[in-house]
Amino acid sequence: MLGMDFKARKNYDLALWSKIRDGNRNAFDELYHFYIQSIFNYGMKISNDQELTKECIQELFVTLWNSKSRLSIEKSVKNYLFLSLKRSLANKLGRRQKSQPLELVDLQNANLLSTDEPFFQENTLKENKNKIDLAFKSLSKRQKEAIFLKYFEDMSYEEISEIMGLNVNGVYKLVSTGIKRLRKEIQETN
Repeated sequence: MLGMDFKARKNYDLALWSKIRDGNRNAFDELYHFYIQSIFNYGMKISNDQELTKECIQELFVTLWNSKSRLSIEKSVKNYLFLSLKRSLANKLGRRQKSQPLELVDLQNANLLSTDEPFFQENTLKENKNKIDLAFKSLSKRQKEAIFLKYFEDMSYEEISEIMGLNVNGVYKLVSTGIKRLRKEIQETN
């Protein structure tokens, strides 16, 4: 289902969810395989603990399957998955470190632009990656989260507002100021 636009994917996911509610294991597997990498990447931005992230994802999907007939997802399956994972990680991290607030891990530590790929082997491209990494360091945690969800997960502003607990205008402002900051930081390093 790659290549679907945002609305088509959202509708397809809701149709899958309807099948899952009826007990269709193939639909559940399809949903899992489509979103597993995205929600894992997002979870790693929150916790930076691979085992904890995997544990929370496993619990999320087990709960999803066990509660399928009682759960009502009416807007967005993707949002539900991201928000559920975020809450689960926050809950577990809160138990671990009650004194430390939930923060997103820096995007540059997540290898969003992997230097292992052939096209990043050239020096100029490595230089650009370093500039982007340095620019991301200048962003606030919330700006990083909003930009990640918008541009790496292709979420709408409305979906991001649900996940981040902000109004849509707040998300627009976070993304806009984050992009302006990135441009400024990159221009200053040229």
